Amino acid sequence: MNWFTNLNCFLHIIITVDPADYIQYDEADVASEEAVWALYERWRDFYGAERSHDEMLRRFGMFKDKARHVLEFNKSGASFTKALKEGADLTLEENAKRLGIRRRL
Repeated sequence: MNWFTNLNCFLHIIITVDPADYIQYDEADVASEEAVWALYERWRDFYGAERSHDEMLRRFGMFKDKARHVLEFNKSGASFTKALKEGADLTLEENAKRLGIRRRL
């Protein structure tokens, strides 16, 4: 397995959480750019993630992709669910660094 696969497996394990611990959202929240932006702001407030407007603009695409991925995954009938957690607008590399996961050379 490469480091990306290891990280993905690890994130799947730690993202399985109690629904009271994460932000709730549905199809309507990802139906348009405006709706996803509102979800992004709600997520940021929920987790206390301070971002400048420019940083939010830079990270919005990553957040949007993750929000849609989580929603689709949770509709798949898998034995666990995913959630938008604190690192939802970070890249895989940033999340790995935040979680203390080192990339193997």
